[in-house]
Amino acid sequence: SEEYLDPLLYAYMSIATGTVFSALGYAIGRREHIITDLALTDGLTGLYNKRYYKTRLEQEFERHIRHQTPMAIVQIDLDFFKRVNDQYGHQAGDLVLKQVSKLILEGCRKNEIVARVGGEEISIIACGSSGEDTLNLSERIRQTIEQMTLTWQNSSISLTASFGIAIADGTTQNAWDIYQHADEALYQAKRTGRNKVCVYEG
Repeated sequence: SEEYLDPLLYAYMSIATGTVFSALGYAIGRREHIITDLALTDGLTGLYNKRYYKTRLEQEFERHIRHQTPMAIVQIDLDFFKRVNDQYGHQAGDLVLKQVSKLILEGCRKNEIVARVGGEEISIIACGSSGEDTLNLSERIRQTIEQMTLTWQNSSISLTASFGIAIADGTTQNAWDIYQHADEALYQAKRTGRNKVCVYEG
């Protein structure tokens, strides 16, 4: 009887120990995954943060140079966003940013990198997209934001966004040239009426 019990007890203890270590391993892995996510993403919107964006921008530019694949950047800035915060409060502003970020993500393909790069400024690295594809993407997102209405404490909030596009070409010296060109196109959209898409033309 004792000879039979010992192997059984050993087997039980082995299974129990294995289960504990598996659970512990999963918990540690999950914690590391959460920490990694926090390091890469913006806490409010869930989009990538600017730190991660900078790294990916350099990587995608190198890929563009090496393989001559199309690449573009889209800068998005919400129009008169300060009015939302002033009129409805920062909680309403946060809700707007979350919802807009969700709409932008839904409008993008999986290989496009979407990051919050400023207060209400979002940037997309459009990998492998032609100029026409990027223009269509931007226009589609612009219309979606324009048609969006949020309810906040019995009030309806609607807003628009301005877009600037820069396309990488043979004259582009580095990744940040494209970013700055997209910014210039964005400011042009702001200066010429907002709620529109402008493309950098050099």
